[in-house]
Amino acid sequence: MNDVVQETYGYLHSPKLTALNDPNLWIKSWVALDDSIIVGVGLANDDCIDDLWMHSDYRKQGVGKALLSALEAQINSDGFVKAKLRVVAENEAARKFYRREGWLELKSYPHEKCGFLMVDMQKELAG
Repeated sequence: MNDVVQETYGYLHSPKLTALNDPNLWIKSWVALDDSIIVGVGLANDDCIDDLWMHSDYRKQGVGKALLSALEAQINSDGFVKAKLRVVAENEAARKFYRREGWLELKSYPHEKCGFLMVDMQKELAG
């Protein structure tokens, strides 16, 4: 997944940016596989989707939608009726994907450490 991190955000960060800064953060993650190849990962904690990554060869095939649905279901089963996430404002493809899946953009603001714009999004979940 480090390839996806570099492809999507490499121009915003140092070349040493990786998806697995702390492997313990990924204990509750969801993984999409094609045979034994990881093609997508997602992570949600409490009411927030922290990460959703798709290998570029597997985009627009429904895999990301399936991962997003699993993350939303996890959040809902944990007792939350709203889900949150944040995305880099320049990542219009991701923003369009989330909007298509019913997510609303709430506000944009500079990233707390790096200064590029982020967008907060939210979705009402079926209770």
